[in-house]
Parts: sequence; structure tokens; C-alpha cells
Amino acid sequence: MSEEEKHRLIDQLLDQRITPAEKKLLSHELETDPDLVEQLRFELALRQSVQRDYVAELEEAYQEKNGTPVRSLRLRWALGAACTVAVIILAVMYWNKQDGYLFSPEEGTELLARAVSYENEVTRQIGITAGGDSWENQLLRAEGPQDYRDALAQLKAEIARGRPCQNVRYEYFASLLELYISRDLRSSEDHLACVRNSSDPRFRDQLMVPQILLLLGKGERSAAAELFDSADLPPGSLPPEAYRLLRAVSAE
Repeated sequence: MSEEEKHRLIDQLLDQRITPAEKKLLSHELETDPDLVEQLRFELALRQSVQRDYVAELEEAYQEKNGTPVRSLRLRWALGAACTVAVIILAVMYWNKQDGYLFSPEEGTELLARAVSYENEVTRQIGITAGGDSWENQLLRAEGPQDYRDALAQLKAEIARGRPCQNVRYEYFASLLELYISRDLRSSEDHLACVRNSSDPRFRDQLMVPQILLLLGKGERSAAAELFDSADLPPGSLPPEAYRLLRAVSAE
């Protein structure tokens, strides 16, 4: 997406003229572009400043005309309401996808890269057979979230061609991509259920981390702590916030 398009979407957002499709697109960009987040914050602060100056001018004009201080709270309420709306929009856009998540987009990318690396040799061999544009090769070559999203789109198309839960390997990687990149708990859980209920044991050990994060994301902290206690995970397997929550459950 061009910088011009990003700035246009920010204007649409702050003017409350943004469409649901544009909102989703901007949300993806905000997750992966810290500079864009700062730009949004700057534009929001600028508009708030302009609103404050405008209200101050109105109050001053009222006082000059009537010779009395402004006692009505309507103007200040209007300013506060306008600012609140803008802040709420910002919060929804940038933080709604992080609600229930215990890792940042950057940590999600790192978790996915770690999982791909674990399966690197198998993925590479299948990728060689599947061809250069396969989702396996896209995973191996990925340099950022958009590359992973492209791989997920192709992988989901492959899954759609077969029966539900037919290919446990497809379901496993789809679950990870939905969780760590798309940040879609429900879709991730659906794919993970296929892996968990499969008779194929290949990915059972690798399910621990995503299952714990999914349970924590859904607010099922006791179940997550129980699963964590039963697992033998190496140090650093989970994001710091997940460890903090699990320790809190243990202390209860």
C-alpha cells in the first residue's frame, strides 16, 4: 500500500467516513507499521488541538458579546465527545485485534518463524516438489507479515479443494498463520481442532504453545495453566505476557 493511500485511510478514519473494508485494511497496516501508528496518533492530537482552539475562540466571542463568562458546559462537552469518539476509533482500530492476545504482532511473527524453522527441512523438501510458488516456499521465503498472509491465502485455497480436516499438515500451518499473523482466534482454533483430533501424531508436541495461547486468549486461564503444567516447554517458548498470566493463575 502506498503512503498516500495510508494517509487517505487515516483521514477517512478520523472523519468517520471509513468503510468496513477500509477499516480492515487499515487495521492490518497498523499492526505491521509502527510509523503509521505514530502518524495516526499525530493526526489525532492535531485535530484535538484544533478543536480546543476553536472552542476557546467561541467561548471568548460569547463572553465579549454577552459580558458574562460561559457557564454552559455544552461546548466543552462537544469537544470532549469529539475527542472521545476519535480516541475510541483509534483504540478499536489498533487494539481490538490485540484484545485477548498475549503477544504483539512482532512476537507473533517470531513465534511463527520459530515453528516454521522447526519443520524447515520437511517444508523445504515438500516445497521443492510442490514448486516455487507453493505456500511452503512462500513460508520459507517470507520476510514479513504480508508474505505470511499471502502464504495463508494460498494454503486456505488448498484446504478448500479437499475435505474438511483431510490434510493435518495443512491444518497445522493454517492454525499457526491464523493465530500468529491474522490474529483470528476462532479460525485458528477450528484448524487446530482438526490437528488435535487427527490420528496423525506428527504435530502433537508442537500444539502445546498455540493451544496455551488460544486458551489464554479466550480467557480460559485455568485450563491454560493446567496444560502448561503438563507440558515440558523449553524456556522462552511463550511470550512474556503469557508467562506473567500463567504465574498469576498459579499464585491464586
